[in-house]
Amino acid sequence: HSITPSVITGAMPKRGTVVVFDAHADLRTTYQGTIHSHACAVHRLRELGHRVILIGVRSMAEFEAERIRSDKHILTVLGREANDPVTRTSLMSALHRLKGDVWISCDMDAFDPSLVPSVGTPQPGGLDWAFVSRALEAVMMAPEAHIRGADIVEVIPEKSNVSQLVAAKLVQRIVSLWGKARGFDKLPAEGSQARLDIE
Repeated sequence: HSITPSVITGAMPKRGTVVVFDAHADLRTTYQGTIHSHACAVHRLRELGHRVILIGVRSMAEFEAERIRSDKHILTVLGREANDPVTRTSLMSALHRLKGDVWISCDMDAFDPSLVPSVGTPQPGGLDWAFVSRALEAVMMAPEAHIRGADIVEVIPEKSNVSQLVAAKLVQRIVSLWGKARGFDKLPAEGSQARLDIE
């Protein structure tokens, strides 16, 4: 996740909103002697002036929890809150109302380890596919949001390929929703893919 602030700086130089799916708050100022650690990603995004919507957090230090409580530019939905119907509805509404430049950052440890077992720092009690998919749709279909890009980080290749498959399907979902938001699904089916024999 250490790459995210730099990638966003290049792709979204003006202040905007970063929607972060992550099991961790990533609000450390330094970690293991560097400000560029994956544990500092959200802190650096705030230093750059971006608003952050942090979804799925299940592990944080006490000072990170205090930062979340005190920083009005960080909206957080904890992992344990994600199953609450009222919280879900409120979050989806907030995501659909996003305005201006938006970036999506998906740390794969946001998902429950039963779905994505191979990540650098797994945490139990994670998000499920349906929730993340719905949240992505709310962001991508937000009428006043300008989606500047997305990153998917911290998946470790493993023998069963399950973790890699979920990450690949997440890329596919983001690209598909991006196209749908622009009406590509209503265009005539033509080109090389339209001529593929599915069998």
